[in-house]
Amino acid sequence: MQGFSCLAILICSVLIISITDARLHRVKLHHFESAHDQLFEVGSSKSIAFARKYRLNGPIPESLTKLFGSQTFRVVFDTGSSNLWVPRYVVG
Repeated sequence: MQGFSCLAILICSVLIISITDARLHRVKLHHFESAHDQLFEVGSSKSIAFARKYRLNGPIPESLTKLFGSQTFRVVFDTGSSNLWVPRYVVG
């Protein structure tokens, strides 16, 4: 019985190794300015930009089109940690 289990483990190992794609995948990285640098260039502060973005001075309209359809995300690879950040979204 031990011979059967060793053979099964060997066959499974060979199948897993042959199926696994161990190639090196390269992703092209693009540098862009941080939000802080962009605000500093135009002479705006974070609090003004935050209030303008989230409309803290009045009602917040919410359209239903955000709930439906495909969405395109801009993904930034954070090479300093294991977290994946999606800094902004575009609703299609």
